[in-house]
Amino acid sequence: MKSNKLILARVLVEINKSLAELRIVREKIIRRIVLDSDQGSVLENMLRRTDRFILDLERLSERIQTILTLDTTLSRVAEIADLRKYMRDLEKELRVFNSASALGLKRALEELDKL
Repeated sequence: MKSNKLILARVLVEINKSLAELRIVREKIIRRIVLDSDQGSVLENMLRRTDRFILDLERLSERIQTILTLDTTLSRVAEIADLRKYMRDLEKELRVFNSASALGLKRALEELDKL
């Protein structure tokens, strides 16, 4: 049971790393919007996608924190399976957008697969 919680804690760390990377990307996009108004619509679209990824990862982080704090037995196999599927879908989408952020999510998935 302790090792399962440790695995989920590692997953949470990797998700938080991906979140940090995406926040850096977001700031760079904002700077480019300010400096290069010619590509405003393209950059604004990238900013919206980045914001959506950040929101998705924040939700994912909250779900894992809830599992860690409320479920002492980690017997929610269905919830873990659902979490794994959601993370895989998000990682595939994120891989196309920002490989550094996707790498953290991929490592998180590898940890989650140990459960």
